[in-house]
Amino acid sequence: MTQQNVDFTFLRLKNKLISLIAYISIIMYSCSAQTPYEKLKIYLTNISDTLKIDNYDCILYVSDQGCPTCSKSLDIVIKEYAFNKEHILIILNAKGQRFDIMPYLDDKVNNVVKDFTSDFYRLRLATTSCIITLKNNEVEQIIELNGLELSTQLDLLQKIIFQ
Repeated sequence: MTQQNVDFTFLRLKNKLISLIAYISIIMYSCSAQTPYEKLKIYLTNISDTLKIDNYDCILYVSDQGCPTCSKSLDIVIKEYAFNKEHILIILNAKGQRFDIMPYLDDKVNNVVKDFTSDFYRLRLATTSCIITLKNNEVEQIIELNGLELSTQLDLLQKIIFQ
């Protein structure tokens, strides 16, 4: 094989590699270009065609991950005030290590989605329990619960529940 053939073969491989990298970049960009609202809409549609994101003002993600006090406090507020509220959706991704999940599994509670496969977590919107507020077909804010601001965050949640 001559040097000219080697150079030509290398050039063709280089061009194919550049094309492949460009293609992968486009795919990755288009997947990551979804807004949080679009991600949630697709997520809910995949669970059930009756779950319409437009029906909710707030989504509560309940997880065993993160601050134990935060998870327990959110659980108390949800059990006390948020069950069966039409404008609130509760996504349960907890196994009951930090609090009793049996009330969430009750058939009488109609605003809880069970997510034991961690599909919500894979949306990369939050890694721990959180409050997601929705307004005008957008995610207004995502508030991951943390011990330093827990009181303020739970006060906000109570305002949302009673609006």
